[in-house]
Amino acid sequence: MVNIKGIPTKGNDFYNLLLNSDEFTSEIGKAVLSFGRLEAEIILYFDRKKVTSKFKGKPLGHLITVGTNLQLFDDNLIQALMHTKDQRNEFVHKIFSLFNNIEKENLLPTNNLLDSDIQTFLEYAITLKENSAHLAEVISQK
Repeated sequence: MVNIKGIPTKGNDFYNLLLNSDEFTSEIGKAVLSFGRLEAEIILYFDRKKVTSKFKGKPLGHLITVGTNLQLFDDNLIQALMHTKDQRNEFVHKIFSLFNNIEKENLLPTNNLLDSDIQTFLEYAITLKENSAHLAEVISQK
């Protein structure tokens, strides 16, 4: 359990709060699993559309680009996929770098945080999980 006191927290200290939060790590883990399904659903959709290429193991951004270039996704789906991918990238690939000023703040706030903002990050993780699960479901029905 993370001890929350409502005090300013930044950098590695905030990152460590996230890392030590069972709730946050559980939800971000579920989001990662949901993204795995999303990638698989896109590949299955390509198979249904008889797109002949090897996509297994390709990252989400590549799959979105292929679907866009082949006009298999409408504009709304492209926007939703790109935004969700960007959110995923910040949470999964860049979060440590954000808190250590290696990456520039983009979607996630990294300045002027309180230790209680861990709740906000938990809510972001839940939303990310739900968004990716919804997109996977939409694509599975195409």
